[in-house]
Amino acid sequence: MYRQKGNIGTIYINGTDVETGQILFKTTELGNLSYNWIGRPCYSGDNYVPGTYYADFRIYGGAVSESQIQALNIGAVLEQLNGYN
Repeated sequence: MYRQKGNIGTIYINGTDVETGQILFKTTELGNLSYNWIGRPCYSGDNYVPGTYYADFRIYGGAVSESQIQALNIGAVLEQLNGYN
C-alpha cells in the first residue's frame, strides 16, 4: 500500500511501514499521463503483465491511518489468494 499525507509518502508491505520519504511535487503537477493503466502493459509487445489479476485495488479520498492499514489484514488476504485458506 502507498499512503501520502501532505508531502510525506509511505510504502507499506503486508501492513508494515517499510519506507517513508518526502514527496517533492504534487501528482497533479505531472499533467495528463498517457499510460495510466492498471494491469495493462504500456506497449503492445510487452508481455510482462498479461493475465494479471488484481484482487483488491482501492483509491481513497484522503490519507488512511496506520491503524486502518493494519486493520486491512493484508497477510490473511494474501494467504487466501495463494490458496492457503
